Amino acid sequence: MTRRPVALLLACLVALSARGALAQSGADEARRTKLFQEGKRLADEGRWSEAVVPLREVVVIRSAPKALIALAVVERQLMRFVEAHALLERAEAEAKAGSLAEDAQAARAALDDLDKVIPRVVLQGDAADPSAEVFVDDRAPVRRGDELLLDPGEHVVRVELPRRAPHRERLSIAPGQVVKIAVAGVAPPPPSAPIAAGVATEGPSVMGPLTLGGSGIALAGAGLAFMIIGWNNQVDAENECGGTVGCSPTLQDLVDDGATKIVVGDVLLGVGGAAALGGAIWLVVELTREPGSELGAFRPDPRGISIAF
Repeated sequence: MTRRPVALLLACLVALSARGALAQSGADEARRTKLFQEGKRLADEGRWSEAVVPLREVVVIRSAPKALIALAVVERQLMRFVEAHALLERAEAEAKAGSLAEDAQAARAALDDLDKVIPRVVLQGDAADPSAEVFVDDRAPVRRGDELLLDPGEHVVRVELPRRAPHRERLSIAPGQVVKIAVAGVAPPPPSAPIAAGVATEGPSVMGPLTLGGSGIALAGAGLAFMIIGWNNQVDAENECGGTVGCSPTLQDLVDDGATKIVVGDVLLGVGGAAALGGAIWLVVELTREPGSELGAFRPDPRGISIAF
């Protein structure tokens, strides 16, 4: 944790401990003070996951800008950046409404500091269209214009457009990372356009893997044929000559030709086998791919990665 958030948290804790609220009952204020002191103690010990519980109760009993800022600092330490961001925005709004200039300034400074590290998903192309529905982990995210604010960690982003197959991408996002998602502007077919019989609008595409696999099998078959011919040539020469050296020039040419065919066949068999295996793997991927799901093409980006569907 940086010194600035810690100092901000401690300042808020001290200020809140010294101030009571006359608007609440004495029992509520006493409980609030006790909870706050407990949260302060746990925060001082760096026990953030425990400190967040009493501090949340403090805000429930009576919200105040300093309490919201203190809770936001703890939420940030727990890598819940989006929650911390919302708390700081709330603290700034309450401080301005109450003409608390110092609190508003503190909330804004914490927001500016958090904005430097909060991960973002930037929507481009059709993904930024107002008609697009965007979900993160199957929930509507915090959307600010064409940006999505996320917590660091693993997420599944899904973009849905009218009459288009949904686009999904699993992301691992680090603090400060920006991921740009662009959905290509491919126009959907008009409503009246008939769908040809036997043509699936969604589902696996098997032509590519079948073509690759078939070519690989053909190459492997040719390689095996070359190797058999080469072996037969060498066997015939050895039977007539009694070996592979010291033979007549005609038989020696047969031996060399057989060796060449074996080498060529070995190469063709290896290439063909690799192509056939690649086609088989590709076919399995296509057959097991979830309908309507597409993997994005990852591209380098100065601050993160870019994904184009």
